[in-house]
Amino acid sequence: MVDLFRRIAKLSNRATQDTAAYDAEEVKLKTYTELSNTLSQISSSATMAVRPTLEEIITNRAKYQERVQVDFKHLGHVWEDVFQLFVTGTVQSIEAKLKAQMDEMKKELGAYVEEVFSATASNSLYASSSKRKLSDDDVAMSNSNVSRSSADGDFAHKRRRLAQSLQTTPLGGTYPPGDGREGETRSTEPYGGTLQQLTEENERLKAVIRDQSAMLPGSNYSASWASSAEMEDDST
Repeated sequence: MVDLFRRIAKLSNRATQDTAAYDAEEVKLKTYTELSNTLSQISSSATMAVRPTLEEIITNRAKYQERVQVDFKHLGHVWEDVFQLFVTGTVQSIEAKLKAQMDEMKKELGAYVEEVFSATASNSLYASSSKRKLSDDDVAMSNSNVSRSSADGDFAHKRRRLAQSLQTTPLGGTYPPGDGREGETRSTEPYGGTLQQLTEENERLKAVIRDQSAMLPGSNYSASWASSAEMEDDST
């Protein structure tokens, strides 16, 4: 770029000098032409005296005119080179900035895509963990239901045994002396201890059922069932 401007300065200086010389020759040509016309009116010999000088002026004028044209032509080429260099530099600068912007956008897009993939993977892991947790809860609930059903079955079995004992054995009853059933009363005394044991065990089973019902879903149903069982025992 610096060399181009140096050439421009040199060509501009020479073109200015050649233009000044051309203008000077133009003035001389005009002056000698007028002088030749004046001398031609006096005599032809006088006109011949100024002819060589007039021809030299015409020659120099043509030479300087050509040099000025060449100088301006060269200046035009140099200025075209400067303009082309300026355009090339501007285009390269714009392309470099565009490339930097594109690289930055690609980098941000890559980070965004990676973040989206990470979030998707995390959601998938969370969903799988939730499914496994639900499965474990279902298994635990099923086991609890089985345990509760087993306890309910044992409780019902012992209730039936207790009912049969109450139907076949008088509880705490006494018979008049000499009654033939007095011997039966003495023979049923051992069942009193068995009845007491069954009653205590019945109370323990009901307490266990109430505790399990309070911790498991459906506790309202189990509690109401236990309450109805107690009411039935009281009525019995």
